[in-house]
Amino acid sequence: MNTFTRFFATAFVAFAGSFSAAHAATLDFSASGSCAGGPGVTFAILTNSNCFLAPTPNNTNGLSLLSNTSSSSRVRADFTDLASFVSVDLGDFGSDTDTVFISAYDSIGTLLGTQSASIVGRAMKTVSVASADISYAIFGSSFDVGFIAADNFKFTTQVSAVPLPAGGALLLTGLGAFALARRRKS
Repeated sequence: MNTFTRFFATAFVAFAGSFSAAHAATLDFSASGSCAGGPGVTFAILTNSNCFLAPTPNNTNGLSLLSNTSSSSRVRADFTDLASFVSVDLGDFGSDTDTVFISAYDSIGTLLGTQSASIVGRAMKTVSVASADISYAIFGSSFDVGFIAADNFKFTTQVSAVPLPAGGALLLTGLGAFALARRRKS
C-alpha cells in the first residue's frame, strides 16, 4: 500500500470516527435514579409534592409523588445533552380516574410534543414523545390531586448527523495540500 493510499485510508477512518452515536438511557429507580435524577438528566419537582422512592402499581420501585395541596404532581426533567426521544411509565394506586402526561420542550420553551393517557384504578401507562432538540420534558398528572408513580424513565440523546463544518473544511484543505505536494514531487 503506497503512502498516498494509506493517508487517504487514515483520513477516512478519522473522518468517519468524528460522527457521534445516539445514547439511550433508562432510569428504573431500582438500580439508578432518584428524586434528583440520574446520569444525563436532572429532575425538579414543580409542584408542592413530596418525592420519594416506593413501590409502583406494577410492583417495581419507582419515583413517587404525593401532592400536598390541591394541585397536580409534575416533574421537570432537564437533559445534559439534547434528546430525540423521552418516555416514562406513570401510574396510580387509586380507584379514581387519573390523566397522566409527558410534554417535551426545546431550549427556549417551545412545546415540541405531548402525549397523555387516562388511568382507571391501579395501573401504569407509558407516555412518550419523539422530536429533535428536546432540552427538557415535564411529566406527571393533569388536574388530578394526590399520588402519582413514575418508573422506567427513558431517553435517547440526539445523533449528530454531521461533524463540525470546520473539521470537514480542515480535512479537505489538508488532503488538497497533500495531493498538490505529491503532484509537484512527481
